Amino acid sequence: HPAGAAWKGQLMRAGYDRAPVVGGADVTLYWHVEQAPPTSLRRFVHALDAGGAIIAQADSEPANGQLPMPFWRSGEYVVDTVRLHWPAGSPVQAVEVVVGFYDPETGERLPLTLPDGSAPADRRLRLGAVGT
Repeated sequence: HPAGAAWKGQLMRAGYDRAPVVGGADVTLYWHVEQAPPTSLRRFVHALDAGGAIIAQADSEPANGQLPMPFWRSGEYVVDTVRLHWPAGSPVQAVEVVVGFYDPETGERLPLTLPDGSAPADRRLRLGAVGT
C-alpha cells in the first residue's frame, strides 16, 4: 500500500503491507528517509479493538534497532517488520492498526503530516483493519 505521510520532515512512510497470521498480524513498514534523525526514536505500532483500546503493540527502534536511526542516510529506504500478537483466547476478529514515532526520553510523539496536509491531533497514522 503506497503512502506519503511524514513525521517532522524527517521520515516518510513510503508504504506498508499487512498480513493476518494465526493469533495476530504481521505489519511491514517501508520508511523513506528524508533527513536522518539526530537521535534514535521509537516507533510504535498499535492494534486497536472496535472500542479503540490497544490490544497488541510493538514499540522499538525501527528494524528492531539493527540499524540505529542516526546512521540512516537521506534518500534510503528502511524495511521494518513487526509481528503483533492478540491476547490469548481473544475473540477479536478485526482491528485497526496505527503507527507513529516518539522520543524515548520525553515520551512525546513526533508531529505527523498526512498527504492531504492535515495533522492528526493524536499523531497516529491509521493503516486500516487487519483480520485474524
